[in-house]
Amino acid sequence: MTDFLRLPHWDVQAVHEHASGYRVDATYARQPACCSKCGVVDELYRHGTLAQALNDTTHSGKPVVIDWQRQRYRCRACEATFLQAALDVDDKHLMTRRLVQHIEKATLRRTYVAVAEEVGVSEGTIRSVFRAYADRLEADHVFSAPGVLGIDELHLRGKARCILTNISDRQILDFLEDRTKDVVYRALLRLEHRERVQIVTMDMYRPYLTVTKLVFPKAVAVVDKFHIQRMASQSLDAMRKLVGKRVSRRRGTFIKRHRHVLLARPANLTDEQRLLLSEWLGEIPELRAAYDLKEQFYDIWEEKGVTAARRSLHAWRAAVPVNLTHLFKPLITASTNWEAEILNFFATEGVTNAFTEAMNRTLRDIDRAGRGYSFEALRVRALFAHGVVTKRRPARLGLERRDVMGYRPNLMGWQLPSVDMSEAIGIPLSTFAKALKERFT
Repeated sequence: MTDFLRLPHWDVQAVHEHASGYRVDATYARQPACCSKCGVVDELYRHGTLAQALNDTTHSGKPVVIDWQRQRYRCRACEATFLQAALDVDDKHLMTRRLVQHIEKATLRRTYVAVAEEVGVSEGTIRSVFRAYADRLEADHVFSAPGVLGIDELHLRGKARCILTNISDRQILDFLEDRTKDVVYRALLRLEHRERVQIVTMDMYRPYLTVTKLVFPKAVAVVDKFHIQRMASQSLDAMRKLVGKRVSRRRGTFIKRHRHVLLARPANLTDEQRLLLSEWLGEIPELRAAYDLKEQFYDIWEEKGVTAARRSLHAWRAAVPVNLTHLFKPLITASTNWEAEILNFFATEGVTNAFTEAMNRTLRDIDRAGRGYSFEALRVRALFAHGVVTKRRPARLGLERRDVMGYRPNLMGWQLPSVDMSEAIGIPLSTFAKALKERFT
């Protein structure tokens, strides 16, 4: 019976089994050698006990609670009182450290409620343990800023979330609970070597641009071409919907089911799809006009250099006919308000957020697989749970004959100190996806 807990220095007096679990009467054998306040030795005396109930890991599938009469002490030298210390106890959560470790791992794969029912504590306690775990992991993982940073968003758990990516090395840096200016600002400030950032790609969300200018004042902001081009496709699709209301129901439904033929670039269509497209555009003039505008807008990105692209963009806006202005107005407004950042694409050798968009698709799959699990758990599992962080060593430093950097002489001359000078640059998308697609149990 004395080995029921399998914890060193604990003496078990009795074990009581109930339908809901086990209650264990136990004492902790190790006594303090000195005062924890002033450090004086041999001036302590017992000063009563404090009854505490400690939660422990399950036994035979049932929750375990340790009923501990915790000794109190008083110091004659400083008259301070303190409680008996136990290495196996987490005083913040009143549970054993091994239970804390179990909860930390379990909450990455199961809901807070499920873990709480298993170990016999409240859901609030489970949440508190997990948050402390997440904060600790966050402090231990500080990423270095890349040359090209991606800022994008997607919807998880019914809410827009911000994603930060290292486009230079195709790594994931973070995905945030919110996309507000304050949240993004704090996340960017956590990056080391922020002076390295030369280019920031983003969608047309004004707070991203505001924060970028604050944190990376020398960086060039680039609107991702896929976001602005998507608006041209959306304008064409709006025309397709209007046409669908005017033609027969059967034909409108057919066009809807094959709308990808309208939205795709001509080079990506099959011969059969090209014939179908030609038929639609020949019979419906307003659809032809909207389609041509979409294609002409996409063609702007074939230009070489900022000057030519600006000329084409201005010509495109001027060419939008009055009867289609209402459909293309969102695109006209966006391309006007964000013209400088759109044209920066041509000044930065075509930097895009394509890597971030690929990661977004992975996260959407994860969102469907992890219904019922907190965003906190998804985020920690994605970024830290598997402990895979890509590191890169900086360029080798020049060796100088001095001790300032810790150089030490040996038989061969001088050598660098034996310290880890590598830096964390992110998490590979493949590892990230694999970690999150594992089945939640």
